[in-house]
Amino acid sequence: MTKKEIYDMVYEYDTQYEEGFMPDEIMCMIDKVKLSGHNWVDEKYNSAMMGNTCTMHDGKFCMYHCDVYVAIICAIENRDQTIEEWD
Repeated sequence: MTKKEIYDMVYEYDTQYEEGFMPDEIMCMIDKVKLSGHNWVDEKYNSAMMGNTCTMHDGKFCMYHCDVYVAIICAIENRDQTIEEWD
């Protein structure tokens, strides 16, 4: 999967809420990326997701598309989030 394909997958995903991804939807995205053959570093994903602005629905965090995309890229590239990627 290219970055463009991951971007399209994230932004075209039919999320339950327009604002972004619920936890089960995020896990579905992660599974798709892992199944595509990418190396995955949980620590980099978790670090990129830490401290993000989000909303709540049904008592659960709802994460914005942009944050999920950046965290996935960080996980597959085994890198930290850059200052330009912070929102």
